[in-house]
Parts: sequence; C-alpha cells; structure tokens
Amino acid sequence: MNTSRHTAATTGHAHSVARGPKSRDEHIRRVREALAADYTKLRDSPLCELPGVASLARTKYSRKIYPSASALQALLDQAFTEVLAELEDIDDRRLQQVATYLRLVRQHVPLREIIPQLGLRARSYVQAKIQPQALGLLTDAFLQLARRDEEHGGHLLTGD
Repeated sequence: MNTSRHTAATTGHAHSVARGPKSRDEHIRRVREALAADYTKLRDSPLCELPGVASLARTKYSRKIYPSASALQALLDQAFTEVLAELEDIDDRRLQQVATYLRLVRQHVPLREIIPQLGLRARSYVQAKIQPQALGLLTDAFLQLARRDEEHGGHLLTGD
C-alpha cells in the first residue's frame, strides 16, 4: 500500500518537474489553443506553467482574478507586437502575408475574412503555408519573451 502511494507521489513529482509543453510543435499547438480561448479558459493553458508566465502572474498580475490568464495574454500580445515589428521592414511577399495574417488574427478576424485580405482565394494555401509560418513565428517570439521574462525577474513588459 505504501509502495503505490510512493509510486504515485514519485510519478506526480516527475510530472511537476517537466513544466509546460515540450516540443516546438506542442508549443505551437498550445499557442493556437490560447489564441482561440476566451480569457477565463486561458488560466487552464499549460503555457501558464512556463516559468516566465508564472513569474509575470506572481509579480505584475497578482491582484487579478486570473493572474495566469492575464500574464499569458500579455505575453502573447507582446509576442504579436515583436513579430509584427520585425516583419515590418522585410520586403518578402510571403512574410508580408504572414504579417497581415497575424494582424488580422490579433483582431480576431475569422479565417474566411482573412483569405481575401491576403489577396488569396484558397483556404488550403493559407492553412498549409501562411498559418503555420505565422504561428511558428508567434510561438518563437512568445517563448523568447517567456524566457527573457524569467531571466529578468518579471520586468519584461514595457510601458507598464
């Protein structure tokens, strides 16, 4: 009986050490889910377990009803800002489509309305080429911010 309790405790501990999603694809999937989630659901995202999100939740958003949701939302918003700023001066048609896609996703524009604004007709092209690249860039920026936030003790977000 004590052995099973010990095994459960050890197993639980092993899971708590590995925080957040592990692979890049898993991170991208979680970012996509977070973008689609409403504010109250964000608190349940595994991304909230990332050290930078948790640190920001404890420091800047500790008085909110859902500090983790607020921190995650803030870091995702900052990631959008950074990716769009980086893509602004790049003269590449595909990357400009990616930037347009991200701007519209940030405004919660549905995909069916995004497609014509990209100058395209094929939903499949957007889903196969533009969307994965956009979500990859956004995820990379988000992860970079979460790590930077952890390294600088929660003083990441500017203007606050």
